[in-house]
Amino acid sequence: MRLLIVTDTLDVDDLKVGYFHRWVEEIAKHCSSIEIITKKEGYHTLPTHVHVHTLGWEVKKGSIHRFVKYVWFLARLIKRYDAVFVYDTPWVVVHSGWWWKLWRKKIGLWYAYGDPQVSLQCAKLFLSFIFTPTTHGYHGGGDVKHIVGHGVDTAKFHPILRPKHDGVFRMVTVGDISPTKDYETLIRAVSLLNESIDKPFTLTVVGAPRLGKEVFAEEVRTFSRSFGLGDIVTFFGPMKNAEVAKMHQGADLYISMNIRPALEKSIIEAAASGLPILTSNESFDEFAQNYREFVYVEQENDVELAERIRHVMKMSYEARHTLGQAFRAVAVSSHSTEVLARGIVDAYNH
Repeated sequence: MRLLIVTDTLDVDDLKVGYFHRWVEEIAKHCSSIEIITKKEGYHTLPTHVHVHTLGWEVKKGSIHRFVKYVWFLARLIKRYDAVFVYDTPWVVVHSGWWWKLWRKKIGLWYAYGDPQVSLQCAKLFLSFIFTPTTHGYHGGGDVKHIVGHGVDTAKFHPILRPKHDGVFRMVTVGDISPTKDYETLIRAVSLLNESIDKPFTLTVVGAPRLGKEVFAEEVRTFSRSFGLGDIVTFFGPMKNAEVAKMHQGADLYISMNIRPALEKSIIEAAASGLPILTSNESFDEFAQNYREFVYVEQENDVELAERIRHVMKMSYEARHTLGQAFRAVAVSSHSTEVLARGIVDAYNH
């Protein structure tokens, strides 16, 4: 198959979507050629049969220049591909879908926002496939919906044996700093632990505030300082994907208090890393299996969360490793990059 991919950013070092480079690498194994149109091009190391065409955002080209270039790419490349995969931007399908349909190209879109937005409702007129990570990723049905997993690089996110432990219990949470993550409950639980146990522990919060949520992020940091947790809770800011993978390998527990019913990619990366997980997110049910009563914490219940963390702290390293391996098995079988690539390519081929 010859494929066109349209994306906003292609950059292995991008803090938010650097993982997409790995997606392209894996999809490329199933294609004779790939053309990529991207708004912004950064560092990449893709196979020779993958050709990248940038609109010039990385060199701050004007909007008229970018529009003319995009139209030029659409016209010049039209005979070089048989199908189109648009990553995460339904409006691209809205304004370009008629052109691809005119040339009888199959069009697929990656969508992971749950309820259909206005842009998706318009894009559906042209779509052959909607690729989504889980049932909750797209609240729609029919033959157009294809569940392909989150596409986590399980070779990068993997556990390492740590038979020697320095005695510091390390907890991690990763994600945008926004109200839906319920950091307040997590911080209150950490404060309760700090008052009741002598064992040293830390919590690392990885992520930046969403656009427009900078004030909220500062309020969360101030809330943490008000409990005197400056030496325990660290707000690290955003990390590259590879850095997060290394951090997970040195952690003992991953916590997600996300109140939205969607399975986050970050929680699957933690599962692939073999970490025990505590969460209030019901979408983790696929992973929880026989550990459901252990894994789930009631939303906004800091007392229960503190008690669950205390329980994990008391577990032996071997017991935590066994629990993490059960989660990793699900991540590998259902959410790996290989599973995602096969799901996307098979849909086009069939």
